[in-house]
Amino acid sequence: MKMDPELRALIDGLAQQLSHDLTSLTQTTERLTNGIRNHVLEVGTRTFPTEGFIVREYGATVGSVVVHNFGESLVTVAAGLSAGVAPREGVGVYRISPGTWEAVNIGARAFTLYGTAGQVVSLQSLTVGTTGAGGLLAVDGGAP
Repeated sequence: MKMDPELRALIDGLAQQLSHDLTSLTQTTERLTNGIRNHVLEVGTRTFPTEGFIVREYGATVGSVVVHNFGESLVTVAAGLSAGVAPREGVGVYRISPGTWEAVNIGARAFTLYGTAGQVVSLQSLTVGTTGAGGLLAVDGGAP
């Protein structure tokens, strides 16, 4: 059975509006609950301490983190709090080569970066997921 083109257009328009309304509701909820604007939890530059790891924990779920590895050694990103030693593999573990950057989906309220003491990284923590390097979703501002 073929659907009437006018009915199809109406359904498509309603679905688009619903998607827009849900996005707006999510943004408003983030702002009211945690003071988050434009899905940005944090933007900053950090230097690895002698322990070799940096833990970031938030009151909202981290959808993704963009990490710029300015050092000469590997940086490991792991969802969750520090285990003390960088995991070599597993769910929520991602490695970033020296001199590159990656957008890593997290899906937890905390993540840990593992690297070499003195190594510098820049990061952007977001409440939304990403599509990978060069394809960020909805990043257009900074922390309030």
